[in-house]
Amino acid sequence: AYALEGILEPLPQDIVDSVNPNFLVYDEEERPVSVCYGASIFMLWYNKEMFREVGVDASEGFATWEEWKAASDAVNAQGGGEKWGGGLSLWPHVGGSLQFAPFIRQMGIDFGGGTEVNLTDPKFIETLAFAREMNRNLPAGMGTAQDTGPLYNAFEKEGKVASMVQGNWETVTLKNTDIDWGACPLPLPEGGKIGNCLVGAVYLGVPKAAENKEDCFNLIRVTLLKEQGLIMMNEAGRVPPNKEILADRSLYEEDPYMTMAVEEVEKGSFGGLPCFAKNDASIWEIINQQVLAGAMMNETPIEELCTEAQKDIELLLKQ
Repeated sequence: AYALEGILEPLPQDIVDSVNPNFLVYDEEERPVSVCYGASIFMLWYNKEMFREVGVDASEGFATWEEWKAASDAVNAQGGGEKWGGGLSLWPHVGGSLQFAPFIRQMGIDFGGGTEVNLTDPKFIETLAFAREMNRNLPAGMGTAQDTGPLYNAFEKEGKVASMVQGNWETVTLKNTDIDWGACPLPLPEGGKIGNCLVGAVYLGVPKAAENKEDCFNLIRVTLLKEQGLIMMNEAGRVPPNKEILADRSLYEEDPYMTMAVEEVEKGSFGGLPCFAKNDASIWEIINQQVLAGAMMNETPIEELCTEAQKDIELLLKQ
């Protein structure tokens, strides 16, 4: 939002050149004005034992939406209301939109941004229908509650949910559990492409009105140093933007899940959520509550939900 308002100073070229472009934010003139010093991307995490119990080999994860859904359905069918296969969680806040973003990006679309909104695109509706089906493989209300903790506990501690979408920082938590877990890149739809979303990212930029701009840029340079990036990678489970780190596989070759995350970052072109030109917060409230969580909490036709929300958002963009 600050970038679009034009209040941030363009980043010095040495900072821009030192980082992977996915970690940059651009202003309306396509100048990089902000950088993230570490972030996660979404991956699919799964409990191998829970899938083995229903005859599914999840040792290599799931490559497609169809494979993931079939395996999740199998756990649900035999779970007797005690175990669930897992699915997409579209919470009624930014957590839901962040988790949904990779899946629509796999379809080659996004929420919109600027003066555009894209909720009635057939691919958006198709993806939301898939999310609704997968949400049925979670305990009622767990994937749409304000509190995200119950889902994580059900997967990480209780062994009641067989799969979930989460940032790659999940390795920091799971390495201290007894669960036979694994992770893979997000499954793709038929004909889909790699799509993802940065999550847990912190961005730094310097206001044009700042009195000590060079000192501010020097602080940003410190956060991007190799030693800082390695701390971010090894202790926080975040992917650092530093190109030198990302290019040196020996620094993280013993962590297959960090390697997987880095490879995804290098393959794709993605960042955080888009911003809208007007009433950004109100627009996201509509998307999060009425569209995403709303589609999970009732059986109203998805096309109807999206059409009504599209109209409401278009009015906000005209104000």
